[in-house]
Amino acid sequence: MLAAQALERIQAGCTADQALSEAAQALQGKRLSSHDRAALGDCVYQALRHRRYAQALGGETSLSPWQEVLLQVMHETWPDAQPRRFRAQWRERVLGQLSAAEHAWLAACNHRASQLSNLSEAIRWSVPDWLWAQVQHDHPDWEAGLWPALLAQAPVDLRVNVQWGRRAAAQAALGELGIATEPTPYSPWGLRLQQRAALASSALFQQGAVDIQDEASQLLAGLAGVKRGQVVVDFCAGAGGKTLAMGALMRNSGQIFAMDISASRLQAMTPRVSRAGLTNVSTWVLQSEHDERLKRLRGKADVVLVDAPCSGLGTLRRSPELKWRVTPEALRTMAELQSRILNSAAELVKPGGRLVYATCSFMREEDEGVALAFDASHSGFEPVLAQPVLDALVGRSDHGLCDTTGRWMRAWPHRHQTDGFFASIWRAR
Repeated sequence: MLAAQALERIQAGCTADQALSEAAQALQGKRLSSHDRAALGDCVYQALRHRRYAQALGGETSLSPWQEVLLQVMHETWPDAQPRRFRAQWRERVLGQLSAAEHAWLAACNHRASQLSNLSEAIRWSVPDWLWAQVQHDHPDWEAGLWPALLAQAPVDLRVNVQWGRRAAAQAALGELGIATEPTPYSPWGLRLQQRAALASSALFQQGAVDIQDEASQLLAGLAGVKRGQVVVDFCAGAGGKTLAMGALMRNSGQIFAMDISASRLQAMTPRVSRAGLTNVSTWVLQSEHDERLKRLRGKADVVLVDAPCSGLGTLRRSPELKWRVTPEALRTMAELQSRILNSAAELVKPGGRLVYATCSFMREEDEGVALAFDASHSGFEPVLAQPVLDALVGRSDHGLCDTTGRWMRAWPHRHQTDGFFASIWRAR
């Protein structure tokens, strides 16, 4: 079964998206219907989200990919209590293919489910013990709603290209195409799909009027505070979502340098830049955070945004495989890299310029820990409170997007229905 094949590839190190693409290609010319593609992806993601609870059901420390799929299709009482279309779609087909041994194993799993009332919360919500304990330590005010939220499917958010027009106009135009959206509550440029849609083939998307970008990521571009005519550096640009957002806010003036160590990610940005109608973006493939070419921009940038490589734990709704890959040791290594990148990027900021550090993580070691270490070692930068910046951006002060001090932006899946994001701002003296 394709879902089991995809899970095997993920266990071998593939991302979920890559594994699903490979599984579809394995059909050798046959095409999956849109319903089958959606069902395949849903099953695989659910297996990854619920892996630890599934192991408790199976009574084993690990399950084969096929066993994980069987449980997802045949077992009904999952902690998130969400019905899944693929179960109704596949149940009869799978039931007719089960061996006697598989029938007996599923019966044992169902019996075991009735005896699992005393499971730890970490097992119930399929979280590694170390991660559960670390979040409790990092965030004494944490809410239990975080873990169920991370088992949910993330919404699809769009960012309206302000060069194209206003959000209301984009919403109306999408509605005419049969794509229903609602304004995002925090980003002034965001729209949220009310249900999945074939957006990429729509004329509005092809014209560059909208692009797919999580609402919290849109807010990071707003925190940068870019203005027309500025020199801006997106130091870890990736595929360019924030580069595009900042370019639009600059009304295609000034200059944006989109940098990354991955040539393939920057190449993926090229058609997006073209579609958005931007001509002020230059891409630099860096050898490292100490690339010699960075000297050309030392002390010249008005804004430097560092959306640093990180654990990605804030994106677990989209990439649930990460919670089974990230380790405490990996976090420590990541924090060291993040500090080096931030230190290097800071050299590009001119006096009076703005530096923004961000991660899609909720772990203090790679968030506040890195920011406070930078404070201690860089007297030439003064912290800027995120609260008033976000108040102006969102248009109100009760958004709850900051920590209790107002120093840092903190977006949470369970509180804001966004990916988990952290951001810190400084001004160069």
